[in-house]
Amino acid sequence: MRHVPLPSGSSSVNTALDSIKLCPVHHLSLETHCPLCHKVLPHLAQRSRVGHCPFCSCWLGKDSGNTELMLSNATDFNRQCWINLSIGELLASNSNTSNPPSKEQIPSMIKLLLDTHADGNLSALARILQLDVQVLWAYINERHLPHFHILLRVCYLLSISPLEFLTESPRLLQTRFPSDKYEIKCVFSDKWKRIAESDIKLMQQSLADLLQKEIYPFPSLKKIANDIGCHPSTLLKYCPDLCKEVNKRYRKQWANDNAKVCLMRTLESALVSEKRVPLSFVARQVGCAPETLRKYFPDLCSAVVTRYYERYDRDFIQKKLEDCLDQRENIPSIKEIAVSIGHNDSFLWWHFPELCKQISLKRRLEREEQHKRRLDNICYSITQAALLLHSQGVYPSARQIAQLTGDPFLLVEREAQEMWRSIMKDLGYSTYL
Repeated sequence: MRHVPLPSGSSSVNTALDSIKLCPVHHLSLETHCPLCHKVLPHLAQRSRVGHCPFCSCWLGKDSGNTELMLSNATDFNRQCWINLSIGELLASNSNTSNPPSKEQIPSMIKLLLDTHADGNLSALARILQLDVQVLWAYINERHLPHFHILLRVCYLLSISPLEFLTESPRLLQTRFPSDKYEIKCVFSDKWKRIAESDIKLMQQSLADLLQKEIYPFPSLKKIANDIGCHPSTLLKYCPDLCKEVNKRYRKQWANDNAKVCLMRTLESALVSEKRVPLSFVARQVGCAPETLRKYFPDLCSAVVTRYYERYDRDFIQKKLEDCLDQRENIPSIKEIAVSIGHNDSFLWWHFPELCKQISLKRRLEREEQHKRRLDNICYSITQAALLLHSQGVYPSARQIAQLTGDPFLLVEREAQEMWRSIMKDLGYSTYL
């Protein structure tokens, strides 16, 4: 449940509709958390009081008396006021209308919009209404019904109230649509190609601020577009001069001697690293394109590419597995071998099943032998500690043995506990572990 943050003594308005984000009475943005305990207010509570938090009984208001709207701009304010009025009309008409609108009303209206605003082009209408083409097709063919917030978006873009959209005849509304079908302004920021003027100014300001900073390495235009959340062609379309400066600075930075030294060291480290990486990965590390690396260091780039493609050399992989099999101790696992040559373990099991079986068997026997030696050392430590405590007249309990050896987890394993019980029985003690 959301509330209006008002000082104590003022009348509060609560709502549970997600589309309403603005109080129609006080013109304040609605809040969903208690100002004192910061818990999300539920729709229903066992002990509730109007205007108070059901958890801490705090008044859902603020003594600061802040009456400013907490929305981003005037467009959001006008849209929220329109949504409040539209929902109010729907709620008021619901009590006076005996016949609710039929499900066929929405597909009929969308088909009318398709003819009047997009000349029958479904993709054009989807861009205007800021919807996916498949979703719009499902609405027209009565596969799905649009959510309420989508219906509000469509009605606001077309300057039609939701009540008229759901109740009036499409023929009567046809004369009320805007004459110019391409003059509908985009006010909802999303991923589609229709960009608002505020977004264009924001892109221009971001590029201008980036050019004024001393950044190394300077990002490419593609990376900048990815960070902003658009396509590079969008930046070139709306900010051509700034994009030219970005490309010029990006190309110029790699002509510096210090930059060349940095590139060379990165390539050399890639050649000696355990994991074999492609040239594109090295380029992303330094923030440049692979073509830039090939331009200044062709030999090193060729070595990196050759080393990377050695992963698929069957003779090389087989020799690597045979070397691991010949080791007498510290035999690596198949997964560790695969990571060292830049593959996954399933690749090795598929192409070299016999070698992988032999390595796994030898590794398992080695680990079993290591585990056996470890248990022998633990049992020896328990025996010596118990005999020492017994000679001192101290009861050799599990806690005393752990304190004497300095290992609190000495008696965790089952074999160690059995050894302790056996020693206690030989010494004539009872065991309570």
